[in-house]
Amino acid sequence: MHFEQGNIHDFTLEEPADLIAMNRALHHVWEHDRAGIFAWLYDNLKPGGYAIIWEPAWPAERSALRDPARRTLSFQNLSEHIQGNHLLQPEEIVAAFAEQGMPTEIYRFAGGNQTVIVARR
Repeated sequence: MHFEQGNIHDFTLEEPADLIAMNRALHHVWEHDRAGIFAWLYDNLKPGGYAIIWEPAWPAERSALRDPARRTLSFQNLSEHIQGNHLLQPEEIVAAFAEQGMPTEIYRFAGGNQTVIVARR
């Protein structure tokens, strides 16, 4: 086993990987090249390989942000908005994987504020 890291916009693997993980970074590249990122993930995974994406979980209904446990997401999203990003709903990520034909599972934790999405090629 070995680990590699790099900028997904210009990162090249010598051979397809069994696992590719992105930790709270997808929302930073979502608007710029969503289709390209998901095509890259698909192309750089071995058949049967996994992509694991950990992201803050923006709720489907804004009223959920009134829950004291979820209020911090509002401030985090404001900070991201200033940088030109926005937090993603887990279903948006699942839909992007579906466009590549990759089935997914969603794991929510931290009171629903965080999500890990596991996709399989």
